[in-house]
Amino acid sequence: MERKAFIKTIILAMTGTTVLGNNNPIQNLLSNSSEEKNKWMDILEFARWCPSPHNTQPWKVKIISDNKAEIFYEPTRLVPEEDPLSAFMIIGMTMFCECIKIAATPYGLTGQIKYAEEEVLNANAKNLQLFATIELHADKNTSAPDRELIKKRKTSRLHYQGKAIESTIANELQKIVVEYDNKLTVSNEKKMVEFVLDLNGYTLFSDMDDDKVRTEISKWVRTKDEDAHKTNDGLWYHCMRFPGYLMNNFFFHHERFAGKRIRKVLTKVYRDSMKGTKTIAWIEGNFNTKADFINCGKSMIYMWLHMTKHNIFLHPFGSVITNPNANKQLQEKVAPQENKKLWLLMRLGYSDEPPRSLRLPVTEIIIN
Repeated sequence: MERKAFIKTIILAMTGTTVLGNNNPIQNLLSNSSEEKNKWMDILEFARWCPSPHNTQPWKVKIISDNKAEIFYEPTRLVPEEDPLSAFMIIGMTMFCECIKIAATPYGLTGQIKYAEEEVLNANAKNLQLFATIELHADKNTSAPDRELIKKRKTSRLHYQGKAIESTIANELQKIVVEYDNKLTVSNEKKMVEFVLDLNGYTLFSDMDDDKVRTEISKWVRTKDEDAHKTNDGLWYHCMRFPGYLMNNFFFHHERFAGKRIRKVLTKVYRDSMKGTKTIAWIEGNFNTKADFINCGKSMIYMWLHMTKHNIFLHPFGSVITNPNANKQLQEKVAPQENKKLWLLMRLGYSDEPPRSLRLPVTEIIIN
């Protein structure tokens, strides 16, 4: 009889009808679990819009408790041929962690992040790998960018409006980057802008002549709408401002672009897509260790969100950084500080609202 009474009590407790009333520990646990889940779902609904190299979105999240989560990376979403040191993937993962911190601010919480000791991400691992642990702590006075900026932030590959970035905003961006041991240079000089745009156009083909790099990137190319909406990741032609059939030929039938004449024509077409660009910028700093890459990630996300606050878009020129020949030409032109590396090059400006790239739903990010 005692056993039956105990089971009856448990059942009643789970339905909220037990005589324990508002102090029902089981009901409170269920309620707290729901609140916990809803809070994390809300936070990750913002964080999932974080940018990542080639929109690979390598992150997964395991919710440990109401205020603690583990952040993993998925090895199959890395790009080791293009990024052998995991530098840019670590930058992306760091930005994701910072977006979680920012998204938690309205709850009166601030985040403390502890990174795993692994120096280089393991693209050959068979399972998810721990990247960081984040704990949320109460802090009513914490300051952070408006989390709505995370959703508003976009890359714009459209024509820009022919307006240079104001010096006051450039100074604000420089102060943000300096906080994380990096240096931002902003240039409105016409010759410098033209040099960077021409170099980027040249690098478009040169970079893709590397069969290993092209094959690696091609896994993330989405040349059809149905493919893009099926995977919710990758380089969707709609956002890249290239016709789907042209992207398909470029990545999967690269031999068709071997001729100098067709390359010259397409380089001009690509170069013309940069019309209206009046400002280019680059960031340099320490770029050798995981700690350096983490600082770079913090620099980038807070700079980008501040730009978004002022309705400024950016378009990164990653190929110029990763392509050895193009990078050498750039380094000779801008002469970075001694022992510092120029790790980000971009054009900045104002444009019409660009299309939004796709993202994995929160339900695919959270793991058990």
